[in-house]
Amino acid sequence: MRKLILTCLTPILFSAAISPDMALAAANDGRTSTEAATTAQDPLAAGMAAYDKGDYATALHQWLEFARQGHPQAQLLVGTMYNEGIGTQKNEKRASAWFLRAAEQDNVEAQFNLGTQYSHGRGVPRNRAEAAKWYLKAAVQGHAEAQNNIAVMFANGLGVQKDPEKAIQWYQRAAAQGHPTALFNLGYMYMKGQGVEPDDIFALRYFRLAAKAGNKSAQKLLSDAYTKGWFGLPVDPAMAEHWHQMAQQ
Repeated sequence: MRKLILTCLTPILFSAAISPDMALAAANDGRTSTEAATTAQDPLAAGMAAYDKGDYATALHQWLEFARQGHPQAQLLVGTMYNEGIGTQKNEKRASAWFLRAAEQDNVEAQFNLGTQYSHGRGVPRNRAEAAKWYLKAAVQGHAEAQNNIAVMFANGLGVQKDPEKAIQWYQRAAAQGHPTALFNLGYMYMKGQGVEPDDIFALRYFRLAAKAGNKSAQKLLSDAYTKGWFGLPVDPAMAEHWHQMAQQ
């Protein structure tokens, strides 16, 4: 399924919003859809079974019933379907309305997606202050992508007062969860000395962690670092080529 991708406004990177499959996984709470369907108490089971069979219109119909009754996970799923145009015509305004209903009930994925909608002006007027508000709510609940994104906003003064030290704190929380983009961004902050004293050792440490976690920007940077001897590294054509190849995959 397609993902919403936040535009990279600076060398510091935003994270992507959740895809329909990720929303479905959150609804399943770790179970397969078949297992969920056997649970009579699960109001989302019939929709999950239909979704797995590719019958998206039926899945949406099932989830809409419970979304209208106030079920936050159903509201998230309905919003995601409208946002991506799955089982229905794409309607970002309607998607945002459903995300809002779920977000107001503290559904963390809906809060993150609503932040993304406001960040891009998708279905709602573009409003970085509102984006920051919803990212922060999701970040407080431990959502790693939201933690990275609110850190980006504090680092750049987007919708909030610029505060590099707060940015560092949120990057660290996301990085502690192994979030690849946050690891790269934390390395960038140490490299530039934003919110912390410049420290090439820490910068390199986080760039390596990000690269090993699959972050392409970090992999390309390491390739350049081994080519040019940055961060006190020896010039090493073999390592430069290794990370170049990793970045191309």
